[in-house]
Amino acid sequence: MTDCAEALYPSGKEAQTSEQEAQVEGKTITWRERTLVVYSSAMARRARRGLAERLDRAQQTLLASTPPPARGKRQWDDLEALQEPAEAVLKKHRVEGLLAVHYKQEVKRRTVRTLKMLD
Repeated sequence: MTDCAEALYPSGKEAQTSEQEAQVEGKTITWRERTLVVYSSAMARRARRGLAERLDRAQQTLLASTPPPARGKRQWDDLEALQEPAEAVLKKHRVEGLLAVHYKQEVKRRTVRTLKMLD
């Protein structure tokens, strides 16, 4: 099928359940129910694209909340204080359980030498 035909004609499957029976006005009525499962490739593409965009926005927001160390940039030093905003970002973008967040604290220490005054 061409892409145009796929967009116009969704694919699907039909499944029949077991016989159903009911009493209506003293008469027994028997029937089989059908379940139709319809798959639209165009809708699936839109859903995949939307999910990819939500994942990307959530990842960018999470990365922006933890900037690289630099002068004037706030760094998180309490893991619990970082977890709550991160979970809020995942919930806001509806990607809970789809995007894994790993916490790693990097600490750089440097020794500052004192100058000795020459007499």
